[in-house]
Amino acid sequence: MEQEYEKTLVETLTMLVKPLVNELEITVNREGEQFRVNVNTDRNELLVGHRGENIKAIQHITRVIVHIKFPQDRTHFMIDVGEFKKTRESLINSAIPEITRSEVIEQGNTIVLVGLNGYERKLVHNLVNEVNGLDTNSIGEGSERKLMIRPTEDSSGISSMDNAKFIDIEDYRENQEENSDEEK
Repeated sequence: MEQEYEKTLVETLTMLVKPLVNELEITVNREGEQFRVNVNTDRNELLVGHRGENIKAIQHITRVIVHIKFPQDRTHFMIDVGEFKKTRESLINSAIPEITRSEVIEQGNTIVLVGLNGYERKLVHNLVNEVNGLDTNSIGEGSERKLMIRPTEDSSGISSMDNAKFIDIEDYRENQEENSDEEK
């Protein structure tokens, strides 16, 4: 059953992507309870789209087709193109501890992270939940959903949306890199 599921994933992605590219390589790896499907092509930027929007669409269409073929199987899979998602995960894992330390813990700010998809918000929730004195909440609806990180009631600092600082982690990282280049 698992091999048939993997085969369907690869066939579905090939059907969706092959008309758009000249070279296509798809690998499927099991990661715990889910599959990570890595797609590499000569046109990765096209498949990724702006901030991963095209990957999201490809994943949604693939999920619908696979679910039709395997209606009882709820195995999760994540499609990544050119390691875009893996790079984003790395960015989140490195930037979020830094942001929470400097912005929330040291300065007492409430911050709102923008530009994260549902999976990325879950990663942040998990990272921040390990830190005492901080609270996370997803706010907003649909594509406008954001993640708020704030000091908990029993810690010091601003704990409401009033005066919250909005941060896009990609912009934050670029600003940090620019500042470190200027210091050199």
